[in-house]
Amino acid sequence: MILSIDRFEGDYAVCIDDNGKKTDLPRALLPTGSREGDCIRPDSQGNYHLDPEETHRRRQRAIALSQKLFRHPNQKEDVK
Repeated sequence: MILSIDRFEGDYAVCIDDNGKKTDLPRALLPTGSREGDCIRPDSQGNYHLDPEETHRRRQRAIALSQKLFRHPNQKEDVK
């Protein structure tokens, strides 16, 4: 299961899973340096670890989609 950190509210991180389910996690359970938009994965002991490859993939997809949305009408589409 992958969770994406949507935002921080006080001592909690509001995380969203791939099905859109919201989970509030105490900040203390997150890896040091966690930021909004980061993807995290739990291990079998319930510890959470950053997934930098998934975070990068999702950020690149978001950039591509926003470029597609805001491109000039005559510009060729190159979003994959």
